[in-house]
Amino acid sequence: MIDDALLNISFAVAALGLMLLICCLFSRASNRFGIPLTLIFLGVGMLAGSDGLGGIDFEDYELSYDFGALALGLILFSGGLQTKMRIFRMGAAPAILLASVGVAAVALLTAVCAHFLGFPWLQALTFGAILSSTDAAAVFSLFHDLPLKENVAATLEVESGLNDPMAALLTFSMTSLLMGQSFALAPSLLLLGKGLALGALVGLGAGYLGRMLLIRTKPANWALYPVMTLAVGLMAFGLAVIIQGSGFLAAYICGVILGNAEIPAKKSILEVHASVSWLAQISMFLILGLLVFPATLPHVAIQSLLIALFIAFIARPAAVLLCLCFSGHNKKERLFISWVGLRGAMPIILAMVPVLALSGDPESKTLAVDTFNCVFFVVLVGSVIPGATVRPLARRLGLLNETKNTTAQS
Repeated sequence: MIDDALLNISFAVAALGLMLLICCLFSRASNRFGIPLTLIFLGVGMLAGSDGLGGIDFEDYELSYDFGALALGLILFSGGLQTKMRIFRMGAAPAILLASVGVAAVALLTAVCAHFLGFPWLQALTFGAILSSTDAAAVFSLFHDLPLKENVAATLEVESGLNDPMAALLTFSMTSLLMGQSFALAPSLLLLGKGLALGALVGLGAGYLGRMLLIRTKPANWALYPVMTLAVGLMAFGLAVIIQGSGFLAAYICGVILGNAEIPAKKSILEVHASVSWLAQISMFLILGLLVFPATLPHVAIQSLLIALFIAFIARPAAVLLCLCFSGHNKKERLFISWVGLRGAMPIILAMVPVLALSGDPESKTLAVDTFNCVFFVVLVGSVIPGATVRPLARRLGLLNETKNTTAQS
């Protein structure tokens, strides 16, 4: 009995190891051919799934949602650790506008497009809410070796760290309407404000407490310092969610505070968390890839392709123009920011909310699964079109910091 159980888990562990290794090996293709890493990770997961070569039968939306949310929290925490306070302050004002007004604008415009293509209004509004935010994992991984000018990079990075709560609120609100529940704007805005405030407070508290502990305590081994920072990040995320705050915002702010503090073993902490972030990102996209049945994607291909193009060429640019028209960004910088509205794990995770909420009604669940497949297809297209053209566009617009690039290479 024990040997059989060990054998079963060994197959799963070996399969996971193989998929992780393939993702790492194929990551070279991202730089060589301009293929976004998120697309590679999703592709490996889809190939390993029930419709692919691996034949792994996986359809657990609840587990995928929980794991995806936790993984995204770890990615945001790691991104916060890497964000300099000067960069955070530089990008805060335009990023806050993009993370609030910009997200709402993209959601509404996308909903109008989806309704025009045949979606009922409630489904279209839910679809727009799900796709309204940019993805932190995609943005952080993209800018890891892209020497953008600081003001542009700051706006995009801080936006991706702050815009998840707004998208989550819109998605939960629209899902409530799909379930037949009432919706009121004032209580929803109050709930958003509460979530942001509690998330920020928890992030600040955990960050300063973690900084004090790291400075004043000395663990038995230096290798425990990254474990301590990971523990602080997990506590910030979990506690914020428990008190109905934004765990994503708490993790990001906590990371920013710790990353800008003079703490012991800082270099090791940053290196370990960079690896943890990559592991979380790869694992998350693998699971999301496993969750999709590629055979169902052609059914939603045309509508999803049109919506993806609409978001890239109309919805995102319109939102950026609205939010940044009075900012210090010039026309080229606004053009670039509008193009880099990368969609990734967050929309796919949010697309699971209607599936889980409507699981009791087979007809409604089928509709929600169709929405999930549409979102997945839009993310795939959004990864290829803007993601593969970011570097050439930045170079053509003169937004690369060549001095920074030369220093990094030396």
